[in-house]
Amino acid sequence: WDAGVLFEETQRNLRQTRALLAVAQSATATVDATEIIRCVADEARRLLGADAAVFYTFDEATGEIVPRANPELPPAIAVVDEPCTLGDVPATVAEAMLTGHAVFGLEPAAGPAPARAVLAGPVRMKDQLFGSLAVYWWRAPHESAGSELAVLEALAGEAALVLDNARLVSATQKQAVELREKNTELDSFAYVVSHDLKAPLVTIHGMSSLVLEDAGPSLSTDTRHYLERIQANVRQMERLIVDLLAVSRIGREARAPEPLVLGEVVEDVLLRLAEPIRQARVRIVRADLGAIVTAVRTQMEQVIANLVGNAIKYMGDQPAPTVTIGCADRDDGVECWVQDNGVGIDPAYHGKVFEFFQRLKDLDVEGSGLGLPIVRKIVEGAGGRVWVESARGQGSTFRFTWPNTIHRDLVRQ
Repeated sequence: WDAGVLFEETQRNLRQTRALLAVAQSATATVDATEIIRCVADEARRLLGADAAVFYTFDEATGEIVPRANPELPPAIAVVDEPCTLGDVPATVAEAMLTGHAVFGLEPAAGPAPARAVLAGPVRMKDQLFGSLAVYWWRAPHESAGSELAVLEALAGEAALVLDNARLVSATQKQAVELREKNTELDSFAYVVSHDLKAPLVTIHGMSSLVLEDAGPSLSTDTRHYLERIQANVRQMERLIVDLLAVSRIGREARAPEPLVLGEVVEDVLLRLAEPIRQARVRIVRADLGAIVTAVRTQMEQVIANLVGNAIKYMGDQPAPTVTIGCADRDDGVECWVQDNGVGIDPAYHGKVFEFFQRLKDLDVEGSGLGLPIVRKIVEGAGGRVWVESARGQGSTFRFTWPNTIHRDLVRQ
């Protein structure tokens, strides 16, 4: 090859690469389609040495085409932001949109509009047609080279990628805003519902307590039993409301995760459960609890409290009830477990215990049926896994994994 020809080819490839890079960079600068279209048209005009460039946007739903004109177009042919149809655009542009290929054509003079050469290419992403990119020459005669078709198709293809990305980002941002609004509404709804439900429950509980206190000696055995059942059901309803609120807030905790020493979390939970532990005469065994995990404290407390509380409730008539709490480092995080020597769970029900409102029928214990589902939602929301190892009459071991363990010695450093 002649050195001059080779140099010119190299320069042309360099200009094309720069133009494609400019279009691609527009995707990182903005998701505004109008700004992206302006950038694409400017780069096309500059790269191809044209007098002007127009990006014709296409609305698949209505069939409308809107020319986004370059300001260099003469008034006779510059129609800006006014919807039209396929029959209103230059024949070359229409052909490019219909065939899906870049097309070069000569448009004859029409009234005040000068004769012009047009190179148009479709801007398409998979099955979606965004429109057509067209460049115009009218100041001097122009004959298109085959390389110009390839250049325009490359620009149009890059424009389609950028516009599709902008569309997806814009849709994601819109969905995020809508989700935040829905979450805010849900929080407000949950608060109002819990308040409105709790108010009559407090009244019922208070009135039944007054009846028991004031008329206690004169009440028949059946009447006393009915009043006590009313109070028990009120307490059950209050637990259900609290647990439903907890479920609704999982994943929307306003507090940020923080490094937590599992042993400290366990001790706080055991302090809150001191009375049920004492009443059930349960011995608590603490295994290695030195691991540190990154978590929202209230959520980790909920997980531990529900697992330990569950173990206490399902001890049955075990003469030496024991609950062991421990953890161990794993390759991808930490594994924790709560083990008991209670009634155990038939393997056929291992999956069901993590479903909403599923409870073991072996024992009549108080509970909402939401404790283990809450555990599952919190653990899985953090990227972990929860499961149970158990057999009927042989106790149960509930295990869960938590990612991103921070070792104690690293924290000290």
